Amino acid sequence: TFAASPIEEGVGFVHAAGLFEPVATSDKRQKPWLQKGLEFCEWAKDDPDWGLEPRRVLFMSDDSELVRQEWMTALPSYRPANEDELVGRRRHGAWFDTFVIEPGIAITALRRELKALGVRGRPASVPSVKRAADHAAREKADFFVLALGLGLASLPDIEEVADRNAGLSAGLGLTVRMPIEAVGIDHVIMDADDLGYLIPQRTTVVCGGTNVLAAFDDPAVVENQPELAEELEAEVRRKVSALWPRSADVSGIVRLGARPLRHEVLTAYTDKFSIPGIVLGGAGGSGWTFSIGVADDSCAFLADSLGKEGTTHALVSDVGSDLPDDQVDGQAA
Repeated sequence: TFAASPIEEGVGFVHAAGLFEPVATSDKRQKPWLQKGLEFCEWAKDDPDWGLEPRRVLFMSDDSELVRQEWMTALPSYRPANEDELVGRRRHGAWFDTFVIEPGIAITALRRELKALGVRGRPASVPSVKRAADHAAREKADFFVLALGLGLASLPDIEEVADRNAGLSAGLGLTVRMPIEAVGIDHVIMDADDLGYLIPQRTTVVCGGTNVLAAFDDPAVVENQPELAEELEAEVRRKVSALWPRSADVSGIVRLGARPLRHEVLTAYTDKFSIPGIVLGGAGGSGWTFSIGVADDSCAFLADSLGKEGTTHALVSDVGSDLPDDQVDGQAA
């Protein structure tokens, strides 16, 4: 694997609330991909290294259709919220069961599994899809997987692979992370209309609700502006205190940063380069939810392309100056 920075410094770790639900995307594959994610959670939940917690979710909106989405109603645990549960909140609501993963804990299990698979990391970056494919071929890989975050749209040949899905929008999001004991909540609350939420992980409650929509290279996204952080924190606190009054005076760690936003998950499979490849780009908030389903689809494509089960691969993540032309030693990604 090649990466410009350690995985725990990425957006998916630093800013993730880790809730397994696909409300952030309208991708038509959300229902089967969510189920794959929940199956993984059932398998891994008893291993403390994964940082998983079963959680009930109260999802609310004044739009009745939003609380009856197909992926929701397909869950055995789904039930409409009653009037007493919604008083002073929204007109409609629903309950369902899912899981929350705490990335800062899960990194232990991820490193363990990568080590067991013999995956080694090296620091590097990639300027184009073609260069990634050529480099993987020189490494004698059978295929390559290009897993990109906010740098997706800066690849000059991305449209050759991803077509209309190549473009990437971004947002500036703020969360306040509070100690779970101080907040005293054991279920998730989400207000789809006000974009407010409280998501209790194992040790932390992630409170959020603000996204500033902008291009991936917009100064509002690129520059960490302290004055904007104060404004967004006040807005987040207003939203979550209305949902759970006990959170109003709880201090927490404020995190402000860019995050990807898209309606569909980019899964572009290509045989246009020197070896078969896959280009992946997430849908904001659904990276953890869809990871297992995306992996299954990717494996099916590669097995078909190779006519066999692949034995080696190169994973390239993030975007920077260039890939090395020869062997590079470094720290694990």
